Amino acid sequence: MDRRAPHSRDDAGARSADAVTPRDETPGSELPLRAMDAAPTYGTWWTSGDERMANSWQGGPQGGSYGGPYQQGYAPPPGWAGPPVLVAHGSLSRRFIAYLLDIAFIFGFSCLLWLAISLLGVITFGVAWALYAILPASGVIYSAITVGGPRQSTLGMRMMGLRAVRATTGGPIDWITAGVHALLFYVALSTFLLWLLDIGIGVVRADRRMGHDLILDLAVVRDA
Repeated sequence: MDRRAPHSRDDAGARSADAVTPRDETPGSELPLRAMDAAPTYGTWWTSGDERMANSWQGGPQGGSYGGPYQQGYAPPPGWAGPPVLVAHGSLSRRFIAYLLDIAFIFGFSCLLWLAISLLGVITFGVAWALYAILPASGVIYSAITVGGPRQSTLGMRMMGLRAVRATTGGPIDWITAGVHALLFYVALSTFLLWLLDIGIGVVRADRRMGHDLILDLAVVRDA
């Protein structure tokens, strides 16, 4: 007579489940399935295949392209501003026509500046007439106000659909940088060899950035 204690119904059910579903003996399988949930995340980092999207306003990492479905899984690096925005660089012919238009605007700006200084001189009994010394720099002041403003372009550039941006980030430039950019252009323009070199650099480059653009990390692009 078998005197072994009868097994309970729960034990029989557990043995039956073990027989039907074999255990996973893979090393590490004893870890919880959602162990990765404990890893810290810092937001959604979109990737395309094996490429990570760089914080670039002109293209992918080192000029790479983006193709294939976007996937989640990476935390974005500090300072990432979102997907890149493709731009078209302005041609030298457009920039030349914009400068010709700006000559007329600079002349009008110089006349207004002269009139304002004259009126201030009368009010201040001649003290403000010392400001006549800045009239030769009216072109630089004009560029600092317009290119360094919210539209990022002179009046001639706006008419030709151009604007100036930071070459590395695509962001706006401040009025000091805009003024120095114009000053470097006029310095090159005053010397034929420097002017020829400045334009020659823009001719051989695919992005049509001239010498004084490269010095200040600027680019002239088509306005979206």
